[in-house]
Amino acid sequence: MNQKKVYIILLFLVINITSAHHTPNLNTIYKELNFSLEEVQDSIVIEAEQLVSIGENVLGKEIFLSKECAESWRKMKHDAMQDSITISVLSGFRSYNKQYSIIKNKINRGMNLKQILQENKLPGLSHHHSGNAIDIISNSYKLSVDFEKTQAYLWLTQNAHKYGFYLQYPKNNKSGIMFEPWHWYFKE
Repeated sequence: MNQKKVYIILLFLVINITSAHHTPNLNTIYKELNFSLEEVQDSIVIEAEQLVSIGENVLGKEIFLSKECAESWRKMKHDAMQDSITISVLSGFRSYNKQYSIIKNKINRGMNLKQILQENKLPGLSHHHSGNAIDIISNSYKLSVDFEKTQAYLWLTQNAHKYGFYLQYPKNNKSGIMFEPWHWYFKE
């Protein structure tokens, strides 16, 4: 193989590897969503870097949390089981890009951004980025306001605070996010 062919192959590989790993930064994401990053700069939640796995969720996706959140989660889950309550985490740490892809998928399904922002925070504003937010389910794989009617939710409202977890979006919260009985935040 001559040098020119080797050079072209290497260039092709570098371009493909670079584009495969290119992820938009928050500036790019906010421009694409037609939002000003400067307006929310003081509220940005930094992406956690020190994460630990708590295993796979019911869909087979590995879930990561901050070390402290993971330890508290394990204790809370164990104690809930002692009370015959089954709970599991459907979602934990989420990168800015994962948050962006959730929003883009909803836009592509026909939702407008105003509707989406009642369900999801903009990338950079979600506490999932911290590794301390978890979406909890019980005997299901869906997130639903009907979770409020379960024994698991009742148990969480009475006990989660003992482990450092708090319902982040209760009914009539001031954040603009709908009531999310599944979304719990660990405060270190």
